[in-house]
Amino acid sequence: MPKIKASSTKIVEAVLFLAASKGWEGITLEAIARRAKLSIHTVRQDFDSPAALVPLILDVLDREAFAQADITGSPKERLFELHMARLERFQKNRAGVIALFNAARRDKALACRLTRATGTSVKRLTTLARLDTLPTPVLFVGLAGLHVWILRVWMRDDTSDLRQSMAALDRALRWGKEARSWVQKGKMRPPNRSQETPNRDS
Repeated sequence: MPKIKASSTKIVEAVLFLAASKGWEGITLEAIARRAKLSIHTVRQDFDSPAALVPLILDVLDREAFAQADITGSPKERLFELHMARLERFQKNRAGVIALFNAARRDKALACRLTRATGTSVKRLTTLARLDTLPTPVLFVGLAGLHVWILRVWMRDDTSDLRQSMAALDRALRWGKEARSWVQKGKMRPPNRSQETPNRDS
């Protein structure tokens, strides 16, 4: 991965600090510049509002997380490692990240930016995990759903070692492995177990 610019890291750290301390709605570009110790011109030349920073935030957090990830082993192991690396990086700025996602629930424009940035993040993870055996739309939808679900689990996870998130991710990936098998066999949904069980009354 290309190196992250120092100014980008400073801006992201400043945004997440301010989001944690003031709430997302209380952030201004001027406050970001002061916190990051950058000129307002440097910040404004690429961003016209705090919301415009959302793609940069996810990009920087992903790159920092994935640079430390061990992406060997099976597809399930690679996905587990990448998702946990992302959550562990989110954890370092937990209050700020949660403030961003909570604000997106109240602000449709911010939610749209976050959704697009999340899509890019999911594509990045897919490439790193070397997942190319499923049709792209199926793979993307599945991973996007997993991303959103495990993020919600993480937001409620108050354990110091994120064990609740780890357990939930492991369960989801085990189910995903079965779903992958169904898709590859041309079955877009799991078999109906009730139909497989003989009716003893018949």
